[in-house]
Amino acid sequence: MTQIKIGDTLPSVSLKYCPFDPSLEHACGIPQNLDISSLKGKKVVIFGVPGAFTPTCNNQHLPEFRQKFDEFAKKGVDQIICLATTDAL
Repeated sequence: MTQIKIGDTLPSVSLKYCPFDPSLEHACGIPQNLDISSLKGKKVVIFGVPGAFTPTCNNQHLPEFRQKFDEFAKKGVDQIICLATTDAL
């Protein structure tokens, strides 16, 4: 399996995302198309979980990234993206 490393160019793929909405707390909004080219020149953290909204992912993986967003931002991170195998195609 090939891993993406710092400085690599992301492959041209079609992804969808749910914009963070604090009012939804434990749900996500309507999936939107993500234009990978919008990430060019940004420092982005991309991590993956095996399944969206599973108890382990929802309660242990995702909250820590949200809680530490300010720490990431201090290191120059512009955006954090979580991919899940169950995301919309």
